[in-house]
Amino acid sequence: MIANRIDPVNRPGIRKLPASELSPDSDLAELLSTTHVGELTDGEIRFAPDCGRSYAQMLCFSRNIECAAMFLNGQIRIAGNENLISLNE
Repeated sequence: MIANRIDPVNRPGIRKLPASELSPDSDLAELLSTTHVGELTDGEIRFAPDCGRSYAQMLCFSRNIECAAMFLNGQIRIAGNENLISLNE
């Protein structure tokens, strides 16, 4: 759910399929899952994780998740309780 929000502009190079097509017994059912990410501009790479972080923050505030980490081509965004995430290199 959060990974799909790291797509602020619905680029043609980003392909998605219903989760049930990828795995018939998926609990995500018809929610779209990203299957391919093509070339992104530097601006998109910097901006896209912010979209995912905003959605993850909403899930944290509503207590659906404790924390989330988003990664895209060297960009890192963290939402929620950062103490629960270890970013070992």
